[in-house]
Amino acid sequence: MKIVEDIRELNSHGIRSGVNKELAKNIFSYVFQKEEYKNTGYYCGKTFLGGEDIEEFDKRVKEAINFIIKDSEGLNSIAIVTHGGVHRSIFKNILNIHKKIEKIDDVATTILEYNNGKFKIIETKGIKFGENIK
Repeated sequence: MKIVEDIRELNSHGIRSGVNKELAKNIFSYVFQKEEYKNTGYYCGKTFLGGEDIEEFDKRVKEAINFIIKDSEGLNSIAIVTHGGVHRSIFKNILNIHKKIEKIDDVATTILEYNNGKFKIIETKGIKFGENIK
């Protein structure tokens, strides 16, 4: 087992990270009222104040997947355990699935096959896709 730090979740909450949602609304009400923070999230392409840049996040995830591929040479199979934001980035930027992931169940799984630099989706469970990404 190895921990690959760059496969960690997107910090989309910024200054709200680690704060109870109701308390965050009270503490940061002045920020919530700003137009630029009314629509945030992975598919909006913007995180909340202090959050991680989406393009940097996607780059980090792609580099981590490339590291895992190289580090796994000669193995028959591997498992990657991660979070929803990483799933979204992998599906959009590596698997080229241009549909929004609307819901990811706890312990959702995706089985992929990797040959000659290409991925093939074998099976997904617990992932609900929505509309096309614009």
